[in-house]
Amino acid sequence: MSAIQSSTEKFIARPYQDELIQKALKEDIICVLGTGTGKTYIAVQVIQHERHELIEDLENGGKRSVFLVPTVALVEQQGTVLCRHTGLSVGKYCSSENIDDLDKSGWQNEFRTKKILVMVPDVLKYLLEKAFLLPKHINRLIVDECHHAGGEEHPYRQIMRIFLRARTDGGPRILGLTASGINIRLKKKNMSPQDQLEDEIKQLEACLGCKVVTSLDESLNEYGARPSPDIVTFEVVQPNGTDHEILKRVEETVNWLDSARKRNFSSRPANLNASPLDSEKWVKDSIKEIKNAVFQVQNTLTTMGIYCAYITCQQLLKDLKMMLGRGLFRLELSALVRDCICRLRQIGNSFEAAYSIQQAQANCSELFLLGLVTPKVMKLLELFQPYSLASTAAGENSNELCCIVFVQERYSAWALHQFLRLLRTTKEKNYEWINTGFCVGQLDESGSEETIGNKIGLSATQLKATLSKFRSGDLNVLIATDIVEEGFDVRECNLIIRFNEPTTYRSYVQSKGRARAKNSKFLMMICCDEVERFRNGRLHEFQLVDVVLKDHCVDRSSPTEQDRIDHFSDEKYPPYRPQGSSACVTLGSALNCLQRYCNSLPNDKMTTCLVVPDIINLPAGGSSGPEMESPVLAKKAAALVCCQMLHERGELSTEHLLPKDDGVEWKDAVAQFVGYREKEPVPAGSAQPGTRRRSQFYPRTMPSTLNGSTPAVGRMFLHQIVWKKAGRIAANMDTIVNLNMDFPVGFLSGRQLMPMPNFPLCHGLNQYEVDVRFIRWVDGEITPAALQRLQECHRCIFEDILGFGKDQWKYAPELLADSIVIVPLSCNGVCSVNWSLVDRLIRPGAFVINQSMAAADRARMAMDANSYRHAVVVTSYKPEEPSGRYFVMDIPAGYTPTNYIVKEKNNVVQHMMGKYGYSVQHPHSPLLHVRHISKELNFTPKRSDVKTAPKKDIHLPMEFCHVLPFCVQWYQSFRILPYVLYRLRTMHNVYDLYQKIGTALWGVVYPPERWKPLVYHPKYHDVYMRPPPPPTSSDSLPSLTGSRDSESSPAEEHGIFYEKFRQMMYYKSRERKKNQPAKRCPSSALPVSSFTPFATPNQIATANGSLNNLVAPPQTFDHEFSSTAKTSLPEVTSFVKSVTTACAGDCFNMERMETIGDAFLKMTTCLYLFMEYPKYHEGRLTEIKGIQVSNYNLYRLGKLKNLEKYIVNFNVMGDVRRYYLPPGFIPLDSSQEPERCTQSLRDKSLADVVEALIGMMLLEVNAYYAQRFMEWMGLKAIHSRGTIGSGQINKTFSSLRRTEDDPLFQELSTLVAPFADFEKRIGYIFQDKSYLLQAFSHNSDFRNQLTDCYQRLEFLGDSILDYLVTRHIHEADQTLSPGKLTDVRMALVNNKTFAKLAVKYGYHQYVRYQAPKMFQLISRFAEEVKKEDPDVEVLQASDVYADFEDDEEEVHTDIYEAAETPKVLGDIFESVAGAIFLDSGLSLDAVWKVYYNLMRKRIDFCLKHCPKNSVRVLLEYDPNNVHFSLEGTDKGKMVATVEITDKGVFRGQGNNSRAAKCNAAIEALRALYPESLPCD
Repeated sequence: MSAIQSSTEKFIARPYQDELIQKALKEDIICVLGTGTGKTYIAVQVIQHERHELIEDLENGGKRSVFLVPTVALVEQQGTVLCRHTGLSVGKYCSSENIDDLDKSGWQNEFRTKKILVMVPDVLKYLLEKAFLLPKHINRLIVDECHHAGGEEHPYRQIMRIFLRARTDGGPRILGLTASGINIRLKKKNMSPQDQLEDEIKQLEACLGCKVVTSLDESLNEYGARPSPDIVTFEVVQPNGTDHEILKRVEETVNWLDSARKRNFSSRPANLNASPLDSEKWVKDSIKEIKNAVFQVQNTLTTMGIYCAYITCQQLLKDLKMMLGRGLFRLELSALVRDCICRLRQIGNSFEAAYSIQQAQANCSELFLLGLVTPKVMKLLELFQPYSLASTAAGENSNELCCIVFVQERYSAWALHQFLRLLRTTKEKNYEWINTGFCVGQLDESGSEETIGNKIGLSATQLKATLSKFRSGDLNVLIATDIVEEGFDVRECNLIIRFNEPTTYRSYVQSKGRARAKNSKFLMMICCDEVERFRNGRLHEFQLVDVVLKDHCVDRSSPTEQDRIDHFSDEKYPPYRPQGSSACVTLGSALNCLQRYCNSLPNDKMTTCLVVPDIINLPAGGSSGPEMESPVLAKKAAALVCCQMLHERGELSTEHLLPKDDGVEWKDAVAQFVGYREKEPVPAGSAQPGTRRRSQFYPRTMPSTLNGSTPAVGRMFLHQIVWKKAGRIAANMDTIVNLNMDFPVGFLSGRQLMPMPNFPLCHGLNQYEVDVRFIRWVDGEITPAALQRLQECHRCIFEDILGFGKDQWKYAPELLADSIVIVPLSCNGVCSVNWSLVDRLIRPGAFVINQSMAAADRARMAMDANSYRHAVVVTSYKPEEPSGRYFVMDIPAGYTPTNYIVKEKNNVVQHMMGKYGYSVQHPHSPLLHVRHISKELNFTPKRSDVKTAPKKDIHLPMEFCHVLPFCVQWYQSFRILPYVLYRLRTMHNVYDLYQKIGTALWGVVYPPERWKPLVYHPKYHDVYMRPPPPPTSSDSLPSLTGSRDSESSPAEEHGIFYEKFRQMMYYKSRERKKNQPAKRCPSSALPVSSFTPFATPNQIATANGSLNNLVAPPQTFDHEFSSTAKTSLPEVTSFVKSVTTACAGDCFNMERMETIGDAFLKMTTCLYLFMEYPKYHEGRLTEIKGIQVSNYNLYRLGKLKNLEKYIVNFNVMGDVRRYYLPPGFIPLDSSQEPERCTQSLRDKSLADVVEALIGMMLLEVNAYYAQRFMEWMGLKAIHSRGTIGSGQINKTFSSLRRTEDDPLFQELSTLVAPFADFEKRIGYIFQDKSYLLQAFSHNSDFRNQLTDCYQRLEFLGDSILDYLVTRHIHEADQTLSPGKLTDVRMALVNNKTFAKLAVKYGYHQYVRYQAPKMFQLISRFAEEVKKEDPDVEVLQASDVYADFEDDEEEVHTDIYEAAETPKVLGDIFESVAGAIFLDSGLSLDAVWKVYYNLMRKRIDFCLKHCPKNSVRVLLEYDPNNVHFSLEGTDKGKMVATVEITDKGVFRGQGNNSRAAKCNAAIEALRALYPESLPCD
C-alpha cells in the first residue's frame, strides 16, 4: 500500500478520498480501494479529525488510536508515516521487540507518552487479553490489509472476537483498509462467483463489524492502477540426456527424503515442553522442510535452467553444512542430513562435470551463460529489452526501467537475482544496465520468526536497505516473492511481471496494483500449452471479480449484532474471565499463559512444562481438559482449564491473569537488604564498576601516627634501626657485604613513633629481623645549624649514595609533615649521631670525580694501599656507567699492572692503553681486587637468591680509582633504608585501620606491649631457616655452588633419561586411538568402596542426632560463634597481610584469607537470607545473595569505609628508584610522577580486601566477631532468629505445608519410612523427618504435598559445605599457596564430586522426582560410577516413586553428553547437609561430623595430589599452540573446540562455557597426554 501520495499531491485531497473520509467518520467501514489510491491518507485524515480525543491520559478519560498492520516491516513504515503527517507521538510494537518484558507500569508509561499505537495484531491481542489496554480506551482501530481477517485463526479475527465480548463496555470505531476485499479462491462449485463473492464479503463485514464501501467518483480512475493485463507465452524445452540424468538424481533425492519422512521416529522429546508425538512431528516436519528445499533444485532446473539450479544446489549444500556444524539438527536427523549432503554434492559435481559452470563464472561469457538458462528466462530478458539504454537512446522508449518480477519461491528469487547480477558483468556488457535486488519474506504475519537457515532469507535490515535502494532508483529490477505484493511503499513501476501465474485474486490484484506509472504494463508469463487453460479459467475468474466487486460494495448495510454473534459462534471452548476483571484466557492464549506461569517457577531443565495431547503436568500439580475433536485443541483446552485452576488458587493475578508479581515487595526487599538501588554511573563504553577491568587512582595518604614527624628544634626524637640475623642458607663468600651492626643507622623524628612489629629483611643469603626502636630525646644536642647538616646528609644518602635521581624531585622537608631525617649513628655506649661520617658525606666535592686528570698528576699520586681497604671506589675512566662503582675486597700482593694478564694475553698496562687510551703511571703498584657493588634495594626474599651465580673477579689499578667518603659496610647499612622505611610506613598506615576497626568492635583499643613479628609465607621458610654451616676460615671460603652439591635436585633424582623417556612417551601416545578409555587412578590411590565411615575405632559421643560411630573431625566450628568468648583484636601484621594484594609482589598476600572470607561471607549470607525470607524460593534467594556478595557491593562498601587508603597494591620494591619517594622529597612535577603520589587499584581488589578482612577476623578472632565486622561494613550477617551452634530448633524453618491435624500430615510417616536405612548409612538420625523428606523431593515431585522441594535446603547446604571444606583444607595444610588452595577447593566442592559421593552412599536411590529424563541420566551416571566402584547400587526403575510410560526407551545423547553429571545428585548431596544443619539446631559441627566421614578419603587424596584444572594442564604442556573456541547449540549447551597446532582438534560439550572447555581439554589430554589426566 502506498504511504500517502506522491510528493506533488501530498496536501491535495482527491475527491473520492473526501467521500470515504466522511463515511468513515459517520460509521464503521471497510474501505476497498486499489493499490496506489492513497488508503493511508484516509487513515491519517480520520485520526486528525479525532485527535482531540487523544489529548488526555487514559486515567483522565483520554483514548488512543491503534493502527494494526499484518507484518513487522510495516510497523516501522506506517509508524513513520503517521508520525510525520499527524505530528503526534507514535509507539511502534512488534513481537521481536521483547514486549513481554513490559509490566503494567511499563505499558502505562507507553500509553501516557504515545498517542498512536502501531502494532502487529499479536501485540494488541496480548494487551486486550491481559487487560493492559481495554476496548473502551481505543477510540479508533484501523486495520490495514483487513482481508486477512477472513482466516479462521488469524489474530485479526481473534481481536474482533474480544471486542464482541466487550461490546457492552464500549469499543472503538473501526476502519478497515484493503485492496482486494477477499483473500480466497472462488472454488465452490455449487455457488456462482457472484454468490461466493457476496458470501465472503458478508463474512468479512460480520467479523469486523463494518460494511464494505468504495467510491464511485470518476477521479478514482485517474489515480488508481489500471494497467491492462497481458499474457506472455514461452516454450518449454524437454531436458536432454545430461539434463535428464541430473533431474533424475534430484527426483530420486526428493523421493528418498519423502520415504524417510514416513519412518517411525518415536523418541524422547528434546524439549520436555513437547510430547513424544510432538517430537516425532518435529522430526518429520524438519525432513519435510529439507525435502521442499531439495525440490527447489528440481523446480529451478525445470523453470530457469542449469545455472540457476547449480547455484541453488550449492547454496542449499552450504546451508545444510552450516546447520549441521552448529548442531541445529536433532541427533536422529544427523545421519540423514549427512547423506543428503553427499547426494547434493554428487548432483553439484554432475552439473560441473557436464557444463564447467565454475569456468563460466570466471570467464563471464554472455553467450555461454545464456546457454545455461531456459526459454522462460530468455523471454524475461526480451521483456526487459525495450527499456534498455540502447532503446531509450534510439527513442523507442522514453521510460527508464522500473520493474518488479514476482516469483513464487524464495530460492527462485535468489537464483534469478544471482543470474542477472552475473549477466550484467559479462564482457559483452549488453545487460549492464540491469541492476537487480531481491526481496523475500523473513517474518510471518504475526511478527514471529520463521525457521531460518534452510531457506534463503533476508534480515529486516537487509530487506529495508533493498527496498530503499529500489525506491531511490539505485536498483531498477526487484525480484520478489509475494511479500512485496502488499504493504510496502515502493516506486511507481512501469513494468510488473508475474514469473509464475497468480494463484489467488488477492495476489492478482495486489501485484497488478504495483503497475502505477503511466503506460505501465502488467505481464503474466504462461507456458504455451497452458495459455487457454489460464485464460478461460483463473484469469476469467479474476476479471469477473474485478467487474462485480465494485457493484457489491455499493449501498450495503452494516452487519447486525446477531450477524456478528452468528459469525463467531464457531468458538470451540469459552474463554475464562475472572469475575470483576477485564482480562481473559482464551483457547488460543492458554498455552502461552501457562508457559509464562511455568517460567516464573523455580525450575530447571528437568522440570519444564510437559504437554501431552490431553493433559499438562506441572511441577505442583495438573489438570485434565475436556474431550476435543483434535489433539491440538485438547492440549489447548487442558491448558485453559489449568489456567482457571491457577487463578482460583491465587497463582495468577485477577487483574491481568499473569503470574503474581511481587515486584514492588521484591525490589524493596533487595534495597532494604543490600542498602542501595543503582550502580554508580560510568561513561558509555567504560568498564563496569566493581570489576577487574576497571582501575582507579587513589592518592597515597599520610598515616596519622606519622603526621608531625618532621623534626624541628625543640622536637627531636632519635630512633635506631636494629637488625639481627635470623637465618641463612650458606655462609657468604664475601663476609664484608653482610649487614653489620657496627655501622648503625637511625632517624630523627618530630615525635616519638608508635612501636611497630619486627619484620624480616632478606639480604643476600641471610635473613635478618628488623626492629625500629625509640632511643631518646635529643633536642638539646642538635642546633638549627646541625639540623641543616643532618638534612644535607639525608639528601646525600638518597641522591648520591643510593642513586635516586636528582632531576625527578627536590628535597623540601619544610613542606611535609612526615619528613624524618636519616642519620648515621655511633653506638659506643650511648647512641649518638656519627658527625665524622656526616661531615665526610656533605663535604663539597666528596662525590665529584675528576675524569680529566693528566698523566703527570697521576704520576704524583701517593699509592697508599691502606686508604683503599674495604672502600667504595669509582673508576675515573667510566664514572657514568651504572656498573662504575666497586667495593674493594682485597689488595693481593704480587698482582701489578705489568704482570696481571686481562684479555688476549695483554696485561693491565696494555689493556688500559688499548681500550681506554690511558697510560698507567704506577705500573708496579698493587692492583685492587674489587667486585661490582650491588644497586639492588629490594630485600624481599626471592628464590633466585638461592641460585646466585659466582661473582666475577675484577682487578683495577689504584691510580684510576676514586675513593668515596664511605666504606662498603656503611653502604650496606644505607642500602636497606628504602625497604625499612617503606615497611615502617605501611605498618603505620595499617595501624590506622587497626584503630578504626578495633574502636568500632571493641570500643577502646590498647596496643599490646610487644607485637608479634611479621613473618613470610610458609613457602619461604625452607629458604632461610636452615641451620648455619660450621664456620670456615677466610682463606678457604666454600663456593656457593659447592654448598649445594650435597643435595640432589628433583631433576637429578630422576636423571636425564627420565626427561628423554617423557618425550618418547609423548610420541607413543600420539599413536594411540583417541577414544581409548581414560586412565584412572589406581585403587590404592583413591579407594572408593573400601571406606566405611562407621567402622573405625576412633569414635565420638552422640550429639544432635549423630550416631556414635563417626570419626571425629579435626576441627569444630560451633564454639566460634559464641558472643561470650574472650577475644582480642588481631595483630597489626595480620592486618598488613589482609590488605596486601598479589600485585604488591610481596612474600605474603591476602589471597588465602580472601578464600576463607569468601566462603564465610557466602555461608553467612545464605543463612541470613534463609531466615529472613522463608517464603522466597531458591532462585530469588540466590539472586539476593549474589547482590550482597557481588564484587560491586563489596567494592562499594569498602569505598564507603575508605579502605582504599590502607591497601598495598603496588610493587614499590620492584623498582624502588622509580616508585619509592624518600622522606622529605617532593616530585618536581606531580603530574609526571603518578606512581609516587597515587596508587592504581582495581575495583575488584577493593572487594577482595573486604573478603580478606572477613577471613582475617574469622581466623585470628572468631566467627562472631567476623560477623560483627561484616555488620560494621554494611553486610547483613547476624539474624535474630537463630545463631549457629545455639542448639535451638526454630520451628519457623520447618518446610511442612500441613499442620499436624491435617489428614495429609498422616502420610509423613509413610513417606519417610524408606529413609531409615539411609540415616544409618550416613550416621545421622533426624529428629524432624520432614527435613529429610524435603531434602530428597525434587520440584517435579508433585505427589509430595507435605513439604517444599529441596531447593531451599540445597541453597543453604551448598554454602555450608563450601565453608566447611574450605576451612578444613586451609587449616590442614598451611603451606598451600592460594592458587593450590583454590584448586583443591574446586576439586572437592563441585557438582561432579558431590554427585559421585551421592551415588557412592546411595543418595540417588531415595530421590523423589517425576521426570523420565532425570531417571535416565541418573541411571547412566550410576553405571559410570559403578565401573570405578563395583559396590555401588545401580538405580532401578522400581526404585523410583513414579510410573513412567516409556522408561525403557533410550535417551539419545551425543558423544559429549556422557561427560555431563546430573545436577540433581550434587543438589541432594547439598540439601541433606542443609537438612542436618536445621535439624541439629543450626550446628555446623553436626554437619561436619557426617560429611567429614563421607568426604575424608577424597579430601586427603586431593591434599596429597593437588588436582589441576584440565584446561590449565593442557596449557602447561603447550601454551603457545593451544587455541579454544566456543559456540552454542540449539539445546542451550556450549560446545568448545580446542585446536592444538600440528596435533589435532578436539571437542567438548557442557552446560556452560567453562564445562565445555574442560571437557574439550580432557579429550585432548586423553589422546595426547594420557598420563596427565586428572583423576576423578
